[in-house]
Amino acid sequence: MSDRYAETCDQILSFKDHRDPLVRRAVVELIPTLASFNTPAFTSQYLHKTMVFLLGQLKNNRDRTTSFQAIGLVAMQVKAAMAPYLDPILASVKEGLLQRGKKGAPSEESIFQCIGMLAQSVGQALTKHMHELLDLMFAYGLSPALEVALTQLGKDIPPLLPEIQGASAALSLPPSRAPAADSRTLPPPLAERVLNLVSKILAGEPF
Repeated sequence: MSDRYAETCDQILSFKDHRDPLVRRAVVELIPTLASFNTPAFTSQYLHKTMVFLLGQLKNNRDRTTSFQAIGLVAMQVKAAMAPYLDPILASVKEGLLQRGKKGAPSEESIFQCIGMLAQSVGQALTKHMHELLDLMFAYGLSPALEVALTQLGKDIPPLLPEIQGASAALSLPPSRAPAADSRTLPPPLAERVLNLVSKILAGEPF
């Protein structure tokens, strides 16, 4: 394939506007493989074209979960070259988080995976985008996917640590001290998970 990389990429991407959504989804799923096979060539020749396509797919309710995952995987390969696309990516992340619980919303796991992979890829370039998103990320409590994403954010974007620790700690407060928006006493397993999360961010190991 190395001798025919450009030809292979062109052939696969020629199907990106196919009328069949299953074909378009297959193209989405193949893009990270193209990015990993020859990252320099992909970055210089195909990154912009594929990101325009993937960002367009984020507007399609049916394909957003797959597209969030693909964007994160591509970011892991191209690293800082993903920076110019952060604004539209994070706008779609915000939209997806606001739609949680509604019909057609992307899976929160795919969103959190994407955020975690972006943090690994671009590091502190993500900082300015995350202040508003953190509140949305915590809005539905602490899920395993969110724990992984927060651990990655704390590791790769240290300036976010105070906000992450503060929000995590607030989840474990009893009703008399918790914010009004989260006035229930959390069951012990969740409180323990919060302690473990904060400990992993600070010390690299569970509490």
